Amino acid sequence: ATTNRRTIVENLSHIICEFLSLDLSLNRDMMAAEVAGDLLRQEYDTMWEEMMSGIRANDPSLCDVRVTSNKLAEVVSVYEALEGNTHVTNLGVMGKWWEIQADIGTAMCRINRLLSVCVTLTTLDLTHTLMGDTGAHALAVVLQHNTSLQRLGLGSNLIGPDGGNALLFALGRNSTLKSLRLTHNRLGPDTAAAMASLLDSPSGLIELYLDQNGLSDENLSAIAWGLSRNNTLRTLDLDFNRFSSVVFPILLRALSQNDIITAISLWSTGPSPDIGILHSQIEPFVRRNRGKVLQIEPAVEPSAYETYFSSASESAEEMDDDNA
Repeated sequence: ATTNRRTIVENLSHIICEFLSLDLSLNRDMMAAEVAGDLLRQEYDTMWEEMMSGIRANDPSLCDVRVTSNKLAEVVSVYEALEGNTHVTNLGVMGKWWEIQADIGTAMCRINRLLSVCVTLTTLDLTHTLMGDTGAHALAVVLQHNTSLQRLGLGSNLIGPDGGNALLFALGRNSTLKSLRLTHNRLGPDTAAAMASLLDSPSGLIELYLDQNGLSDENLSAIAWGLSRNNTLRTLDLDFNRFSSVVFPILLRALSQNDIITAISLWSTGPSPDIGILHSQIEPFVRRNRGKVLQIEPAVEPSAYETYFSSASESAEEMDDDNA
């Protein structure tokens, strides 16, 4: 019995030592993580102050401002500082700080004021801010009167048919905006009439990205009708929607009447096995149009804002991965 007790005590002592050793190791790891977090926060605070100082001082070398923050107060402070700035042309803001309705109202009030007074701002990227229909409605009010913004990114924002219709109809009255990105929202079939109206309007839109929006044959028919009457749009992205081959002839007929569009994509658009055939039928039209456009304008490298939005989309994907 004495031997058994000794064995039990020795085993318990061994277990306790291992636990203490593990606990010390965990403590060391936690302390290291805390130190690393403190250093990152210090670096972030330093970079933030440098950026804000540059905005407030109207630094002519600061043209591109990108903010990723989940704190509404930080974002609002950027908007307020930009109201007196005349050199920043590209503004990107990402962060889930619009999850509360009150936050949406506060943020949109500042954005609308900024778009009204900051005439040098030509690119606004609000990707992945979760503004929803409420934010889209508020933004639509100022966009129909804005005369400076040329590129607008609203991807991954939970915008549904209600907010989508407000935006599309408003932009039909805007003759300045050239690029609109509504990638990965929830526009759906009920936005068909607004899409047709936008393409039929004298908006001057050159690029339209509607991929990953749950669009249907009704949307594609409306878009086709609009394309048959449009004379500005050159790039149209409709990837990852829900089209069937029934409406493909309508689209092809519209493209035969359109001599300006030079890029159109409908990959991964539902169950139709004929999408590859459709692209081969589209290609002669866009190739013909590219030749016509090149006679008017020389070929150019990807623009600064294409690079800007591309990097912003990558950042949004990283945020999704981090929150997964």
